[in-house]
Formats: sequence, structure tokens, C-alpha cells
Amino acid sequence: MGDNAPPEFVWFRFESTDGTAIRQPEPVEMKEEMLVMHFQAAVHASYKVTCGHCGDGELKTFVGGGYLGKATKLLDVWKSNPWSEEKPLIVKVPSADGKRRGDDCNMTEDEDFPPRKKFASAQWKLLHHDCPTLTLDPSKMLVHIPWKVLEISGATFLEKDCDLQLHCRSEVVDEWREIQRNAVDTNAKVVICGAPGTGKTCAAFAFAFGAVDRDLWDIVWIHYASEFNVFRCYMIKGPQLWAGNAWNSQDLEALFFSPALEERRTILFYDGYNKQHPACHPALVCCHKWRSRDRITRRLVIVTSMVSSGKDERPDLYQRIDSRVELPGEKPNPWLAALEEPTTQVECDRGDSKCRRCAVPEGMNTDQSQQSGGQVTETLNVSVFKLLSWTIDEYRIAVREDDFFDSVERVLRDGKALGAAKTFYEDRVALVEKKFYVAGGSARMMFALTTTMAMDSLGKGLSAVDLQTALARVVFGGVSDDAVDRLVDLYRGEMARPQKRLVSSYVVRELGIRLGPKKFLAAVDFLPTSPSVAASFFEGWFIGCLALGPVTLTKLPTTSTVEWLKRSLVHFDIAELQLRVSTFADKQWLVPFKCSQSSYDVVLLDKTEGIVRFVQTTGASKHGFVAKSFCDFLQILHACKWMEIRSVELCYVVPRNVRRFVSEREFSSKVGAVTFADGEYMYRPSTEQTPTRYQLGKVKETPIACSVAVLEAAYDAHPLSFESIELEVQG
Repeated sequence: MGDNAPPEFVWFRFESTDGTAIRQPEPVEMKEEMLVMHFQAAVHASYKVTCGHCGDGELKTFVGGGYLGKATKLLDVWKSNPWSEEKPLIVKVPSADGKRRGDDCNMTEDEDFPPRKKFASAQWKLLHHDCPTLTLDPSKMLVHIPWKVLEISGATFLEKDCDLQLHCRSEVVDEWREIQRNAVDTNAKVVICGAPGTGKTCAAFAFAFGAVDRDLWDIVWIHYASEFNVFRCYMIKGPQLWAGNAWNSQDLEALFFSPALEERRTILFYDGYNKQHPACHPALVCCHKWRSRDRITRRLVIVTSMVSSGKDERPDLYQRIDSRVELPGEKPNPWLAALEEPTTQVECDRGDSKCRRCAVPEGMNTDQSQQSGGQVTETLNVSVFKLLSWTIDEYRIAVREDDFFDSVERVLRDGKALGAAKTFYEDRVALVEKKFYVAGGSARMMFALTTTMAMDSLGKGLSAVDLQTALARVVFGGVSDDAVDRLVDLYRGEMARPQKRLVSSYVVRELGIRLGPKKFLAAVDFLPTSPSVAASFFEGWFIGCLALGPVTLTKLPTTSTVEWLKRSLVHFDIAELQLRVSTFADKQWLVPFKCSQSSYDVVLLDKTEGIVRFVQTTGASKHGFVAKSFCDFLQILHACKWMEIRSVELCYVVPRNVRRFVSEREFSSKVGAVTFADGEYMYRPSTEQTPTRYQLGKVKETPIACSVAVLEAAYDAHPLSFESIELEVQG
């Protein structure tokens, strides 16, 4: 290894906070673009005996006596101060006793992570005399949450100093109504579940810090920070903000039963509950114990980090209570009252870019009584609310507002920003539609992570040792696995009941590639199925077949077969095709980032034979055919001059017993004839006048052969009629 080559391993030594050496373990593998926080996570995962009592974020890394901030690149450290087995990095581990006392090692805080006020355990300390409040702008359906306030919630998934614009989609408003109706108007316990990244915490936090009347209520916000294994506790008493840390349930009891919480009626929000974390359940018991002292003036809202509560949800054991508990001095909730005003009522819209009003897609409903078939349900002592995942229509609506788009544009553009004033609405929609392929219904993946980071995050769930079992536990048992949870989202299914699905098309396809066709079908067999989901599973199964290879298909209407050999698969963005084409193999399958189902699912580029093969999987007997998608791809590919295009094929891969539905003549006239001009093989948009098929045959160069084939896969479609799938595609 040369002197300037990056190291293969990171050598380090454990020390206690007082400088006493603990031991020097085996090094960890050095990875590209590794930050100190990644290194500490790897150390924490590998050496549970030494540092399992604390979180990886509580480890401190030093080199040459200097502290390394969590966002520091290890490669930069290596260049200026290389480590070795004889001269390792120092990782300081807080002792269990020091951790309980809230002590910290003697160090200078990193500039990227400003020092927090340290509080002794089990004590409330005054943090601010004038606690900020949040306001709702009903005309824009936005709540602006400054970073300094958002940091209190524990939902610090944004970059430092980045404010949050909370979009008040109908599901968020429903969550507010649920809290108001069951935890404020009456004294039920409210449990909020939902897929990761849908906004459960942000919505509840906005309600707590903005909608609750501070003249009547004390507000307690508790967030379980699993990375530090600590409960961050905040209390609003009138205009004042108090804070405290709790390392266990005994510390929580000391805070809950302090005189500060005995004076007035109190609503307690417990955020981050996860039954898989051993610290969470004792804390929940503590919350129940606190509430049981006075169920009239003490209210409880639990915001979980789980998709569902699973077997813990037992409506048959819940008890009826009064729908309203009258308390002196009560006033209507100003936020919900503002949202009910006709002038600010959310309107139904079809996406007209000239309209600047916020909109709700067709079929969505903000009235819960209508969602349950018009029946007003009885009030029970436990209310479980499931926050549904985002839809593509909700993303389109959110980016309409300039303030919201400005807050997320840099992530949507992977680091670039033009500003809302320079970005037309249609371009904003194109950005979210493209990323929807990866992010799906997770707003965190969509708005807080770049596409590459989102793919890496989903990859952790897809890399689970026994993914099939882990998915089944999440879907059926409510058992939460942080990595696997992110693969699932929640939508309204039949009879208005929430149903779990795979979060995005990217996850479906990657599942097929990683598991292969047989294991893929076994993994998704227990998921609820609709016509569109069934078509998605067929697509994932087929891509798994391509990855495993070879694939044998029957050419309809004959009984002859064709075989497609195994080729590597790569994802591609058509906007970057010209930049990436030189990196492709001579025979390469391309899987596009896309939201539309009207063009192609996979493309084969065979540079040796000059073949471009578009493949569309479908279970419908009729299919929407959009020539422009094919022509755009061919135009860009031709401009790259990477391969000579001699043949263009369109292959529809269908399950058994699906009749032919696209003619070769239609494909040739719409794609072949509109794509190729004279002998220079220039490409023109479909709106321009183009040569006829006869003229193409007269071109001096080799004419382009266009063909259509319907190929039957050895796949038994889900027991949903093709007619139902056909209706959904055509609708």
C-alpha cells in the first residue's frame, strides 16, 4: 500500500473518560466517505460488552489529543494524522455511573454539534422564560417549526439550522382531530401508529407546542432518544419551558411526580415508544401510573415508532367513556376552528399549476365520520390512530407552496437549489414523481434524504438476515424492527381499513433482485393485494427472474420459446443517460426511475447486435401506449453515439392466458416511423412530420427493424380478474 493510499482498517483503543486504558480491540474496516459517526456506530455494534451500556453517539473519538467531531471525515484525519496499530485512535467510553450522573468527558464540543445544557437526572430545570409557540397558516396549510424548537421534539432528521415547514395534509389534520377529541375533550388514552417517516412525531409536536391552550394546560413532551438510550423531557408551564433528562423509569417517576406537575391539568406526550426497546415499556408503565392518579386532569398521548400496535390493540377490552369531560375555562381549539372556516377549507383540485390553493386529491377525505361510512363511533378509553403514508397526489400538492418547496428543494435536487421563483410547478411535480419511485409514501425519504441516501437507508432493511420472517413480524405482529419498518407503508384499503404495503416500486424490484423469484413470492405472499399491487408483484418477480437468469418465455400466439440470458441490472435516470452510457456493459439491462406505468419497466441494450429491447410487464389485456417515452429514450441514446441502433423491440411480458393487445403495426407507426428520419438517423419529436414506413425502407443505410412481441411468463397471476386490473390501468 502506497503512502498516500487510504487505509484498509481503522485502529483504535478504548479508554474510560478518566483516561484509563480499557483494551485495544481488533480494528474496524475503513469504508469510503466514512465519517466519525459511522466509525462510532461500527465500534458500538461490534463491542457491546465494552460500550453496550451507552449509545454510539455518546462515544468520543480523539486523535493526538484532539477531539474529532461526529461529522469529520476519517480520510481527512488520516491525511493529516495517520493512525496505526502502535498509534491508534482513542475512543472514550463513559462509565455506567458517569452516564447516570449525566457527566461528560472533559472536552471541547464540536462546532457542528453546539453544547447543550447538561441537567442532573430527575430534576426539572428552567430552560426559557418565554417558550416559543407555533402558528398555523391556514391559507397555505403550513406550520413553520424553527430548528431550535424542532430540536426539542427529537425529530432532528433535518440538517442543523434547517427549519421545518410542516404540510398539513388531511391525515395530519385527522391526527390533530384525534388528539383534540380523545385526549383534550375527553380523557381517553391516544396511541398514534404509522409507517416511519410519515410525520407522526412532527404532527403531534406541532399540536403540543401550538394548538394546546397554555392558559389551561401544562404540556409535557417526552422523547425517547434510542441512539443515546435517554428520555429527553420538556415541560411547558404557562410561558416557561423546563427541561430534564431521564435515564430510566425511576428518573421518569421523579420528574412525573414532582410538585411541578401537581399544580394544573396536564397533557403528556410520550414520543418514540417502541416495544422492541427494553427501556420503552417501563417508561410506558410509569406514564400509566402517573395518569392513574387523576384520569380527569391528566391526559396521555403515545406516539409510537411502530407501523402498528399489533396484538396490543384489543378494542374488545376497551371501555366506553363519556365523549366529553367538561373542565372550567375551556375554549375551542383555534387551529381546528380555523381549518373548518369555509374560506380556508381544503379544496379538491386536479393539479392546475395556475391554482395556488392547497388541494386534496380525489377520493381523499378529511372527515373521519365519512371515512367510517358516515357512522359516528362510540368513545372508548383507548383510541388508536394510524397515520397513513403520503400519496403521490399529496406530494404534488405540498410542493405547490413556495415556502414548502424552498425548504425541500435542495434534497429533491440532490444538493442543488434554484429557488421556488425559478421553478415552475410542472418542474416541481417532475422532481417528486421521479423520487417517488424510491421514496414512496415516506416523506422522510422524499424530503429529508437525497436519493442515494434513501436507497442506502432502504438497503439496510433489504439486507436483513431473514427478510421474509422480519417482514411478516412487522405486518402481522406489530413487532418493530427499525430497519425493516422502513420498507413498509400504510394506506387505506378495503372497507377504509389501513393496509400495509411495500413502500415503493424500488423496494419491490430490489426485493425481487435480492431474493430471486421464488423467495420473492414467498416474502410478499402475506401482504394485502389490490389490482395495482398484484401488477407490482408481477413486475418484481420478473425482474428477479432477470437478475437470476436465464429467463424462458413463450412467444404468443405460438408455442415457440425465447431465452434471455442473465445480464447485470442497473438503475438509471433518463436525464443522466447521456452521462452514464459509457459505463454500461456491452449487454446491459437498465431499470428506470419512473412513476408512470405507461411505457417500459426494463430496457436491454445490446451493443454487439445493435438491439434496443423495451420490456413492459402487465397483467392487463389492454394497455396505455405512449410513444413519446420510447422516442425520448432513443433520441438520447442516438445522440450519445455509443451504439448503432439496428433493431428496436417492444416486448410485453404477461402472465398465463392473457390475450395479445398491441399490434406490431401500431408500434412501428408510432415509434419506428416517428423516431427515425433520413439516412443520418436523426430523431424528431412525434409532433413533427416524419417519413412513412415505405420511405424508411428506401433509406440508403440499414433500415431500423421494429417489432412487437407478447411473451408469456410461467407465472400464475394473483386470483384477481384481469378485468379488474384492466379497469384500473385504463382508469
